[in-house]
Amino acid sequence: MTSKPVLSHTTSYKNNGSRVYIRDKKYCWIPASVVSTDTTSNTAIVSVDLAANWVSITSHTSDEQFDEENEREITVKLSDYPGGELPKQNADENGKLLAKSDMVDLPNLHEAGILYNLKCQHASGIPYSRVGDIVVAMNPFQRIENLYNEEKQKFYVNKIIWGGNQTSDKDFSMVRSKSTVASFFKFEKTHYDPHIYETSSRAYSGLYGMGASDQTILVSGESGAGKTETVKIVMSHLTKIATFHDGKDPPAKEIIDSVALSETLVTRILDSNPIFEAFGNATTLRNDNSSRFGRYTQLKFQLIQTSTNTFRKGPKPKRYTCVLSGADCTTYLLEKARVVSHVSKERNFHIFYQLLASPTTFRSEVWDVLANATAESFRYIGTPAKNVICGKSDAQHWTETQKDLCELGISGDKFLQMMRALCVVMQLGNIIFGPDPANDDHTIVSNTDELEKLSEIMGMPASLLNAALTERTMTARGESHKVMLKVRQAMDARDALAKEIYARLFDWLVKFINAATLGEKQNDNEHSYRNIGLLDLFGFEAFDVNRFEQLCINYANEKLQYKYARDNFRSLQEEYEAEGIDLFDFASVDNSPIFTLIQSSLGLFAVLNGECFLPNGNAKSFVYKAKKVHKDQPALVKKLLHGPSEFGIKHFAGDVVYDASEFIARNKD
Repeated sequence: MTSKPVLSHTTSYKNNGSRVYIRDKKYCWIPASVVSTDTTSNTAIVSVDLAANWVSITSHTSDEQFDEENEREITVKLSDYPGGELPKQNADENGKLLAKSDMVDLPNLHEAGILYNLKCQHASGIPYSRVGDIVVAMNPFQRIENLYNEEKQKFYVNKIIWGGNQTSDKDFSMVRSKSTVASFFKFEKTHYDPHIYETSSRAYSGLYGMGASDQTILVSGESGAGKTETVKIVMSHLTKIATFHDGKDPPAKEIIDSVALSETLVTRILDSNPIFEAFGNATTLRNDNSSRFGRYTQLKFQLIQTSTNTFRKGPKPKRYTCVLSGADCTTYLLEKARVVSHVSKERNFHIFYQLLASPTTFRSEVWDVLANATAESFRYIGTPAKNVICGKSDAQHWTETQKDLCELGISGDKFLQMMRALCVVMQLGNIIFGPDPANDDHTIVSNTDELEKLSEIMGMPASLLNAALTERTMTARGESHKVMLKVRQAMDARDALAKEIYARLFDWLVKFINAATLGEKQNDNEHSYRNIGLLDLFGFEAFDVNRFEQLCINYANEKLQYKYARDNFRSLQEEYEAEGIDLFDFASVDNSPIFTLIQSSLGLFAVLNGECFLPNGNAKSFVYKAKKVHKDQPALVKKLLHGPSEFGIKHFAGDVVYDASEFIARNKD
């Protein structure tokens, strides 16, 4: 039976000496012991209890000053805490922290308790825990030996899919090493530790049997949490499960044949991951390999009935194996704005730097100008903040990308044309505009030498390109008129063209990959098919300057948070209330009010769309109208220090201030 993730704020403390947590501006929560309480002033005096190695093992969230002195006493207001009580530590009678692999089993399940459980787990080199059926992963930022080896993969397949017996001593040693980690958690209800292979195995087992249906694995978290790597690990495991046979019956010939036929398909699916990273990932301030697009991958499985136990009397149960038969990918929200601009210490998409790090002979074949070019040769690219991503240089990544593209069938002239399209994008950024000396209202290309280079790589006359970049054709009442662009308009048009070329190249690549991984056409008359969907979306983002892209990303994450809360808490609340059991207030995790602010008929998106239709629509007007319409909306942050084009939103993950100065242009795009 699945454990139910019930949140309780705390169990009350009655005696002084109770071990609790108190809020701290720098460390969020710090451990303390109650010295005394005063019911008259509704306060408590606590003594801070810091570990001897506190500073070395603890990260902080701000630049706030912190008194590192231990055993100092602090007076806290109980009214500042839920229910007027300090959250209790999960500790035994000796004060030793109790850690649980399934956080549902924590005596006190609250924010501080969860964070300290994860802190202990992280310090012990254990990246996974769970809350009921949900696996929680913390990025260890290091390689952990044998965490993803084939033996570990087979272990979870055997336990969850093939229905292995109770965990033996041998199984125990396989799950963890005999070290301090071995005694950190005790085996609980499931008899195996949390792992991402648990999630993939459960999804696979849900494809057949009673209540069988299509499955979806949702991977969410903030930027840099390791979502993309997790999706790659899950995808790799799912594609191999059919080869891990349970050994109870010899595999049917149909399974052997299907697995053999799917080997090429599996290779193509896994090879597509580095390609998506090359064209869709970039270095940000928080993550060297951040996905700058959303991706939903649907793995298609053929359901094959295997042999049954012929010696069993009575009805013989059907047994199934699901063999991968294809994959289909849909992408969302490609961050096109990154093509033409990125902040300091960040990078454009990886593929540009990989191309510039390719062998000189190849670059000469693509475009003569590219042979001696560097990243600094192109304004859109600029000096890279880093030249090593995930432990490999851009040149090493280029070799892998080229190989994987070739495996998918993109080679020869098709490959060269793709690289030349990238060169067009880079060269567009070098075009500089200035006022026409003969007419200040007109615009000309100031650096004609760069225009000639663009003409060469595009295969178009320079005069035609010049007109396309500095003029606009307007049609009214059946008549066409040429309108000369001003300098700012010409720059915007140039950037829009570069973004559109890259976006179309990316879409073409996605379609090509889908065609290569689709597999055989499904025929439901011959076989049954099931799907497992994998969603990898941007994590929640909050930078020094947050623009339209961050609003879209965080809005998508709000949607995911809402689904998570409803699926895991709302249904439980209704069930518990029906049984007369007191449960926490769902409002504490319900983020639905933010959708009134963003997506309602008078929400931010509606106001922004309306502003885009106005001839003189601008950011200041948009922000003014939004604040006026939603002046009583608690999710909208209004501060006097905000600029005329700034506003804030209270997201589930924290407050974010947005700069709307480019909202109009980017929403139109």
